[in-house]
Amino acid sequence: MDVKLGLGILLAPPEGTAGEKESFRGWLERLEAKLEAAKEAGAAFAELPLYVLAGLTDEQFGEAAALIRKAGLPIDSVVALFPGDLRVVGPEVDEERVAGYLERAFERAAELGTETVVFGSGRARSFPDGWSKEQAMGQLEALLQRCDALAQRHGLLVALEPLNRRETNLIRFLEDAVELAARLYLPNLRVLADAYHMDVMREDFEMVEEACEMGLLAHAHVATATRGYPLPEEERQEESGRKFVPAFVSSLVRAGYEGRLSIEALEEGADHSPDVQRRSLAYLRSLAAGE
Repeated sequence: MDVKLGLGILLAPPEGTAGEKESFRGWLERLEAKLEAAKEAGAAFAELPLYVLAGLTDEQFGEAAALIRKAGLPIDSVVALFPGDLRVVGPEVDEERVAGYLERAFERAAELGTETVVFGSGRARSFPDGWSKEQAMGQLEALLQRCDALAQRHGLLVALEPLNRRETNLIRFLEDAVELAARLYLPNLRVLADAYHMDVMREDFEMVEEACEMGLLAHAHVATATRGYPLPEEERQEESGRKFVPAFVSSLVRAGYEGRLSIEALEEGADHSPDVQRRSLAYLRSLAAGE
């Protein structure tokens, strides 16, 4: 399988106000260190949270973009399209704010040379009590059409990411995402398959192969059952005993997937050292090679 392996970078917004230069300097230093570690580990690309970059001032983003270019590690994909407090479904959607935010976010993603914008953002897309799923789906479809138009303008793809039941109540299975993308049939809309979320939802990995066969799989994520780095000596298993990381990668291999696969290790207290990242990337390469 000719797949490009990358690393998701955990990155919180800068602390303090926009005018606190010292705080932003520290944030830039942390970003630089994380990119250097990922590059040292052998990642082919890094994945950054778009809502953080979209929330920077123009001056701050200019400095961050210059640092990213200097680091020399491509930002092929961005995740976390929306901040959690920006609702995109439900009765309290601020359409003007959402539209303005999307313009800025997609423009900045394109400026970084990104190719895929991942739309996860479980909190932003969850609908509240008293709001029907049908109403929420109507809002989501309209939003995806808007995202697709922006993606076309900037030469990007949008990958809709199914999230598990603990993170959202809208689009929780890859099958649902594939059905929606196929029905909307938008030129720049695709889907993402995440091994962790599929495992939590007990979804069969055969759906990964179907998404590939339909030409809809644009990106993939992988992590352990505790959202750590997949490692052969510490491989976790889900409750049924299935070793889901090898099974997930095998499904990509069988489908002839040739896209990007990034490690999204969000485990609290996880070791993000270059050594752990390097061993995890090597493990995934061996799985992709059928070893």
